[in-house]
Amino acid sequence: MRPTWGGESSASREGHRSHAHADPWESPDVIDRYDLVILEGGSAGLVSAFIAAGVGARVALVDRDRTGGDCLWTGCVPSKSLIAAARAAHRMRHADAVGLAPVEPAIDFARVIDRVHAVIAEIEPHDCPARLRDAGVEVIVGKGNSSMDRPSKRTAAGCGSSRRSWRPAQSLTSRRSGA
Repeated sequence: MRPTWGGESSASREGHRSHAHADPWESPDVIDRYDLVILEGGSAGLVSAFIAAGVGARVALVDRDRTGGDCLWTGCVPSKSLIAAARAAHRMRHADAVGLAPVEPAIDFARVIDRVHAVIAEIEPHDCPARLRDAGVEVIVGKGNSSMDRPSKRTAAGCGSSRRSWRPAQSLTSRRSGA
C-alpha cells in the first residue's frame, strides 16, 4: 500500500477529498466550497486556474498582492525586455559582422525602463483578476497557506484592485492541541 500525507494508507481514505491531517481536525469551509484552491497567481497558478475552471471545477485562486507573479512583475518579462535592449545595443556595436558600419548606441536608460513597464502593462490584462473571474475563478486577495481557514468575503474587484486580508488561519498544531 502507498502511504499518504496524513500517515494513513491509501486504502483507508474516503473519496477524493482526503486531507493531510490527523484527527480530530475539521475540514475548513474552503475545502468544501471549491474543487481546487490555488495559492498564488503566478504562471503555474494562472494556467491551473484557467484549465480547471475550463473543465467545470469550482476554483479559487488566493494571491497576496497582484496576479501575474514574479514572472510578470520582477522576473521573466522585465528581464527579457532588458535583454532585448542589451541585445540590440550589442548588435549595433557589432554591425560590421553583417557588413554595416558599427555604431555606439546612445542608451537612455529611462526609455529602456519605460519600455519594460510598457511590456508589463501589455501582458498584465491577460493575468488580471477580472479575466480570471470571467473564466469562473474566484480570486481572493490575501495570504493563503496549506492550513487556511475560511477566506473573507471580500474578493478582488479587478485589475489593479487594492489588497484585502484573510482572517488569520489557525495552525494545524494549535487545532490538534485544541488551542
